Amino acid sequence: MALTYGQLAASTLRNQKKDFTDNIVADHVYLTVLGNPDVAANVYRARKPRNARFAEGLQMEDSPGRSVSWSLRYSQNSTIGWYSGHETLDITPQDSFTQADFPWYSIAGSVNLDNELMDKNRGNKHRLFDIMQGHIDGLRADQSETINTALLGRQADNGTGSNAPFGLLDIVKDDPTTDPANAVGGIAYADFNGWANQLKDFSSASFETSQSGAGAQALRELLYDCCFGADKPQLLLGGNNAYESYLQTMVDQQRYMNPAAKALGNAGFDVIVAQGLPFVREPVVQTVRSTASLSGDAIYALNLRHLKVVGMSNRWFEPSSVKEPHNQDTEVMHVITRLTHCSRARRTSGVLFAIASP
Repeated sequence: MALTYGQLAASTLRNQKKDFTDNIVADHVYLTVLGNPDVAANVYRARKPRNARFAEGLQMEDSPGRSVSWSLRYSQNSTIGWYSGHETLDITPQDSFTQADFPWYSIAGSVNLDNELMDKNRGNKHRLFDIMQGHIDGLRADQSETINTALLGRQADNGTGSNAPFGLLDIVKDDPTTDPANAVGGIAYADFNGWANQLKDFSSASFETSQSGAGAQALRELLYDCCFGADKPQLLLGGNNAYESYLQTMVDQQRYMNPAAKALGNAGFDVIVAQGLPFVREPVVQTVRSTASLSGDAIYALNLRHLKVVGMSNRWFEPSSVKEPHNQDTEVMHVITRLTHCSRARRTSGVLFAIASP
């Protein structure tokens, strides 16, 4: 039998690099734009804001409470009216406020390494990288991918029952007149029809290949519907088909970059500027829509002032203490994240859906 190692292997060391390259997980644009205005990579390292107010898309809570709630004004005062002289004024009592309530959701993963392996990995002379830390970093990256899919998808397609948070497909729906199994924020459409996103159904049209075509026009109309004064979307997100369909409507001279789009591009994302907004390609959009059996691809117009991911500061991709299982010579660590996905004004975002393959 031939020897496993010859003279070259015995006499010459490998040019082994002292790190590892993740071939599984990439960064995720939705978590990234929510997590850092400078479009930082590595979402689990996103900085923690100095306070608990909703100033950015990703917020850390040091005092999380039972759930995350927003008070909403849902109706106008109906007593307002012109009058003259001694006419009677309307003093009908008004009930104009309610709350949108979002529970906390937990996700965990584990690393279990035997101590014999850990002992061989000790010290710096022969160790290329800390194997436990490598597994923890990989677990964090895998967990961020699972969270990203859940945040873009539907609650019903993730976890067991209602263990997962509301996803984008729950908050910005193709048909906002129908509620998911658990009404978003605990508010049913039947009780407050203003608790609904904007939409454009593109199932009976062709996107065409110019800015005067039906596709570009439908996107403009959707953005008009999402604008309330100066409050308007800041990001467009679409799957491969939607991105390519819009890309084909643009001539070379229109493919410029504004600062927001340039920051996303510098972070490595595929981005163009559409109607003055960064439009980012996110393949997961097409995947989650297929999983949910929704029609075609879509472009989501998102107002990030009102879409928030809120996390517990002590449970944000944090590794647990080391545990030693009974009757096993191993060390176990968990990475646990608690978060919720919220909206406080669903009407300010919208979806152009049923976009066919170009």
